[in-house]
Amino acid sequence: RFPAGTTVYRKIAVICYLTKEWREEYGGSFVDLHRQDAPQALVPMFNSIVAFLVPRVHEVQELSQGCPSRLSIFGWFSDDVPYLPLSKHGPE
Repeated sequence: RFPAGTTVYRKIAVICYLTKEWREEYGGSFVDLHRQDAPQALVPMFNSIVAFLVPRVHEVQELSQGCPSRLSIFGWFSDDVPYLPLSKHGPE
């Protein structure tokens, strides 16, 4: 824990997917846009975890109308060290 008033910086994001039998056509995929020439979509798979360094360029696809509920838990690991300039780790 950090003392009250300490600025913290998210460093690692974690998503745990909890929905069984999710299908790509439902939407809701995590799309890694870090490499602008080769975006990569990750379809949520039951009992799997996605972790990535923050900041990272990404998006989550819109859910299709009528799709089942998508359950997940997400969070971050943080510290009090400021980020490097985006030019040091930004989109390629």
